[in-house]
Amino acid sequence: MNSCFTVEPKNTTIGPRTDKKFTVTFDPTVGVGKFNSIILATPYLSSEEIEASGITADNLPKKGTLGNIALNFSAVTIAPRLQLDKSVKMDGEKHFNIKYWSTSGKDFPEAPKQVSKLIFSNDSKADMKFEFNIKGDFEIVRTKTNTGAAHPLAPTTVASKVVKAKPTVHFVLQPLKICELHVKFLTPKPSDTSEWPMIMSSERHGEVTASFDNGDTQKFLVHGKLLRPKVVLLTEKPSKNDKAMDELDFGICNVDKGRTIKVYLSNITEVTAKWKLNYITFPKTKIVSQYTTT
Repeated sequence: MNSCFTVEPKNTTIGPRTDKKFTVTFDPTVGVGKFNSIILATPYLSSEEIEASGITADNLPKKGTLGNIALNFSAVTIAPRLQLDKSVKMDGEKHFNIKYWSTSGKDFPEAPKQVSKLIFSNDSKADMKFEFNIKGDFEIVRTKTNTGAAHPLAPTTVASKVVKAKPTVHFVLQPLKICELHVKFLTPKPSDTSEWPMIMSSERHGEVTASFDNGDTQKFLVHGKLLRPKVVLLTEKPSKNDKAMDELDFGICNVDKGRTIKVYLSNITEVTAKWKLNYITFPKTKIVSQYTTT
């Protein structure tokens, strides 16, 4: 029987006034959609029944004369799909953004962390067996789930001071259950300008792939954004020099009086800027009058 349905046992003897239990298993191999099969069962007399009844060989009932049993099996399958919270769907794929500031650490508690949590859920009515893989400048450092089923390839090593347990990436996710992936953004040092240019935003791209047991895959694109602050100087009057946007123009001043102007510093990014003003003395040029020379 070439079908996605199998019946066990294939052959059996049912005694008079007795019941027999059969198990039907559905196991689709390719594709998704609707599957239909018709199973035919042909009853016949066993040798014990023929001997007990005294029927001669000439009077044996032919195959099929005792009637046929037809069973119509049907099933509908869907492609396995995980749902990701806080994701944006673009170009048919789901995207997730991870940000990291150059001004991070204990002095900047408002800065985004280097490790972000991705929560996947199974909103279908069937178990999903799959494995996670990650590419790019990202690493899975921890996983967590509330499913009650264990994947046969899930590690069983107990963590200790000597052995550090690796995060499991194999799951059997039951319906309406979730699993968490803690993804670390492998960022360069802010001082390394060759890897992290001195610009407001620099992006890194990667992907998280869920490989299901039936051969299907689902990709989640990860965008890592390296962000730097930028502080600009705003003055009351625009500079006369177009090339020097940060020039402070005091205009014409009386030698006996001073003039005060207001200066505004504006952070045009979402990144907290830590800064200070340093006064640099303008170099003085020695001028010798021609009337003082001899």
